[in-house]
Amino acid sequence: MGRIFQALQQPTSGTDEELEASALRKEYLNFLSVILNNDLGNVFTSDGMSISLKLYADETKCYTVNRAYFESLLQTVEHFAKEVSDPGAERQAFALMGKMSSVWGGPEIPSTVIPSDRHHKRTSSLTGGNLVIPEALPGFEGFMMERFSNVCWEVPANGSFDSRDAQAKTVLQEIATLQKTIYGRSGEKFIS
Repeated sequence: MGRIFQALQQPTSGTDEELEASALRKEYLNFLSVILNNDLGNVFTSDGMSISLKLYADETKCYTVNRAYFESLLQTVEHFAKEVSDPGAERQAFALMGKMSSVWGGPEIPSTVIPSDRHHKRTSSLTGGNLVIPEALPGFEGFMMERFSNVCWEVPANGSFDSRDAQAKTVLQEIATLQKTIYGRSGEKFIS
């Protein structure tokens, strides 16, 4: 993933490079969404393992995977959520933040569920369709309220954000959904 982060941070000089960078951002966010949508989010939060790769006859490199990249992963998603110049990636980033909040924020607090949403049940394809109660990732509730919620207010306050634009309206919809998800996981703590 280190190479992906480097590639995503490269400055662009020209229309073709900007289009390629935008496509790479969207594919990166799509890749993360696929992992979370298939109930594999623990891949990002597990301790991982150290692996040694023999690159050449005389050179071996040791890599630590998974948790070491978790903070960087969260930072890139937040960064793309603030990328007002690319509303498509921005919308995907907010949707991904919502999914992360659903997966790692713990179970939804019953008193926060809107009556019309009560008939929906979270199921998992990997558990044969049985009801899955997600466990909260320690500290993620505070992270959602501090960082994700702040991004929800920073983006519309950005002078470059045009709320009249059709794509910006889809971003606002994802922002509202994310705020509802955060509230659903943290309840009254989020409001006060």
